[in-house]
Amino acid sequence: EGLHLGTLCVIDTEARQITIEQLSAIKTLAHSVMSHLELRLSHKKIRNYVDELQLSATIFETATENIIVTDHNNCFITVNPAFTRTTGYTLEEIKGLNPKILKSGKQTPKFYSKMWKELNRDGQWNGELCNKKKNGELYIEWLSIKVIFNEDKTVKMYVATFSDITEKKKADEIIWRQANYDLLTNLPNRHLFNDCLKREIKIANRTKKSLAILFIDLDYFKEVNDAYGHEIGDSLLIKVAKRINETIRETDTVARLGGDEFVVILSQMENENDINKVAKLIINKLSIPFDLNGINITISASIGISIYPKDSLLEKELLIYADKAMYNAKKDGKGRNSFYN
Repeated sequence: EGLHLGTLCVIDTEARQITIEQLSAIKTLAHSVMSHLELRLSHKKIRNYVDELQLSATIFETATENIIVTDHNNCFITVNPAFTRTTGYTLEEIKGLNPKILKSGKQTPKFYSKMWKELNRDGQWNGELCNKKKNGELYIEWLSIKVIFNEDKTVKMYVATFSDITEKKKADEIIWRQANYDLLTNLPNRHLFNDCLKREIKIANRTKKSLAILFIDLDYFKEVNDAYGHEIGDSLLIKVAKRINETIRETDTVARLGGDEFVVILSQMENENDINKVAKLIINKLSIPFDLNGINITISASIGISIYPKDSLLEKELLIYADKAMYNAKKDGKGRNSFYN
């Protein structure tokens, strides 16, 4: 290959003219040395190649990542042990089959069409999808697919790796729910309420309709807690949340801000008369006695109302104004509603 590996030196005991036979012998020696070196180098390359193959095989067998190799028709050629542990399928069961056997039905044909379009265009694809194990159990995976091409640019095979992220998704969902929902009543908390209000204001702007904020505070809730304890108080809050939810539409939102304070977003409202009717329905519903472990408890509710865009264009001000209106309702005798003025 034209590489200089060294110098072959032959030294005679005395100076003399080299004969043709001696020169031929030196050339033969040089060729012999070169052949020996080439053989040694060739053996070294082979050993390195074998070592690399053994290393790859070890990684393939011991990897915690699930590995799939399919042919140009996307039929299984081989899978690693991690794949079998995750899905329950052995190589003997699926060899020559299409990975469609893993489909859960959770992804639409449009999803797969987009996936293959990107894969053919870019030679690789990454994404999340839900698949099904041999026993029918669903799992969520993060999948990476790489296309291996022949020299003529045709597809030779596909190599895919995926991680089972089911438990991580469950943990993420728990964390998200804890950050956005009230643990006692399972209603949206203040954080999620603010997001909902922003969304509903955008809808109101687009449809040119109003929305109303109903700030609900329970009357005599402190007396219930003092008389019967927090366990009964918590049971009461759960039932209050249920009754409010039963009174409003599915398109409306009810949240618990904390303590005995609830707030409702009434979306797409035509006039104040409709808003007033909903507020009175809630008041009447909450005035019906509650049966809590054999204890009959009667409370009432005071509701303050602010309207977008009439009272304010700002979310924080709408909530503040509804809160002020609620205190006016309490001052006027409790168990009633009051519009912000």
